[in-house]
Amino acid sequence: IDVQRLSTLARPGNRKIGVALAGGGRLEMDTSTVCALTRELIVRVPEDLSNSLLDQMDVLDFPGARSREQAFDNQKLGDALALSEVFLRGKVAYLFDCTSDERDITGLVLCQEGGNQEAKSLPYMINKWVEWSHGADPTTRAGKPVTLFHVFTKFDQDLVKKKGESHEVRWSSRLRTGFEEFFGRAGDWTLQWDPAGPFRNCFWVRNPNVQQTIFARNEQGRETPIEQAYLDEAKGHYLAHPLVKAHFRDPEQAWDQAATPDRSGIAWLKDAIRGAIDPHTKVRQLEANLAGILADFQAQLRPYYVGDDIAQARADAEERAKKRLAALVQVMPTHYSLAMLLDRERFALSEKAVAAIYDAILNPMLDEEGKPGTEAAAPAHAQLFDADAFAIEGVGDPAAGPGQPARDKPPTKKGELFARSVLRKWEEQLVRLTGDAEFQREIGLDSEWLGDVAQELMKGAFRKRIYEMIAEESDRHLNATNAPRLMRIQAVATATLLNQFVMELGEPRDCVPIPEGPPKATLSPKAYPGLHLYKHWTAALRRLYRNNIAEDDQVDEAGNALLRQILAASLAAPAAAAAL
Repeated sequence: IDVQRLSTLARPGNRKIGVALAGGGRLEMDTSTVCALTRELIVRVPEDLSNSLLDQMDVLDFPGARSREQAFDNQKLGDALALSEVFLRGKVAYLFDCTSDERDITGLVLCQEGGNQEAKSLPYMINKWVEWSHGADPTTRAGKPVTLFHVFTKFDQDLVKKKGESHEVRWSSRLRTGFEEFFGRAGDWTLQWDPAGPFRNCFWVRNPNVQQTIFARNEQGRETPIEQAYLDEAKGHYLAHPLVKAHFRDPEQAWDQAATPDRSGIAWLKDAIRGAIDPHTKVRQLEANLAGILADFQAQLRPYYVGDDIAQARADAEERAKKRLAALVQVMPTHYSLAMLLDRERFALSEKAVAAIYDAILNPMLDEEGKPGTEAAAPAHAQLFDADAFAIEGVGDPAAGPGQPARDKPPTKKGELFARSVLRKWEEQLVRLTGDAEFQREIGLDSEWLGDVAQELMKGAFRKRIYEMIAEESDRHLNATNAPRLMRIQAVATATLLNQFVMELGEPRDCVPIPEGPPKATLSPKAYPGLHLYKHWTAALRRLYRNNIAEDDQVDEAGNALLRQILAASLAAPAAAAAL
């Protein structure tokens, strides 16, 4: 297992080795292929270990992360040289993500040396682990034992006197540029770990086995300071630095454990790991994960549950809307979030996407047997008689709620199939935004905000009968003799109908009078050009939340009763677990 072997990956002439299979068989493979595919080496250690972490935990060593080339062409993987680079640079990130997703990393010792940070993806890898192991926000992380140990390595190099470098620059470069700003690209945990303040579980470590620039060794092999006066001066500036005070629980102890003779900081780090991680740490992490999943489950169902008091339910919905609008108000002056949200491929649907769906309806893809795909599949049971013939006066369809179709029938008309495909594409687009971390950083709003507003948009579109309007309008064009030539017209009409709902939320917008004469530039801080649209959309969103609860006091009683049982059971589960 040597990364140098990756340079010969997928090349002829490599040496073969025998691989013993679990079932007792044997397989001959290239050494380079074995190196590339090996996930980890399990090394047995003696059972009697004194003063070692291995007596109570497994230690998994990941090699150092490095910068990776951004490649978007899958054909490039056919190149043997490119494939070698993929395994060399990408394997660490892949294995870390796999191990993290499998919840196998209970504690993480993150070692970081000074200087420029090459691994641009490292902050995102660490932030992902922090979110599942400790929590996604400061409040969730509060009170939990910290099992992330950030280790600043090669501390002896930080103590070297460098010409023209002040003590202020030294510690600012190490702690602000290399730590706060670098890892802050993917999360706020460095600056706001919990409500009490920034991340404070940092350590200094140096390697005593390499030649030191600040210590010499006497005849007995003991370290002695080369320039004690300079070390004392450096320590004074170190203890006075605000970033040192912010990120170290005991700055002086951290210094003494790594910057005094015959101390490297490793023993103190081991003691900290032992004190923070015990046999029950993993159980507590998994319990917190399950509690988070249950909370997300409840949050997804609660908007659809209407309590006994409809007025109270509508008031609660308006409070949710106010919460979302408060977040929008906070980020609008700096991010102009609403303008990006209402753009195509975000909340709005592009004419190009609608045209592609129109073309797919006219020219459906065939499966391997030459039959239309499942989208246009016929119902499993053919209907021989009119359903109205069996209707009973005063008894409605049990499967239908107020304002809902009687049954989830497969579309029978091209217009219905087109309308369902368009709305499905739109819904997928909205859901995709909740997982787009880059877009969320651009607009300053999180996935919870996007998911909640997207749900209300979908419910509002259903309530405003957007599906029926698209189906009725498009069916005529799709069945026309010149249907292909009408694709552009229908794409524009459908996108306009849906996007108008997104822009106005079902409420007509007042026209803004066109000013007379040449336009006049204004430098007023309140002269935002889209202010009229912003005011209309935010006011309409509050009403959308209320009306989506139960317009005209209509409620699906059967579905609401089932939701009540599900929510009651989900709330009872944590109480039962706590009792055990």
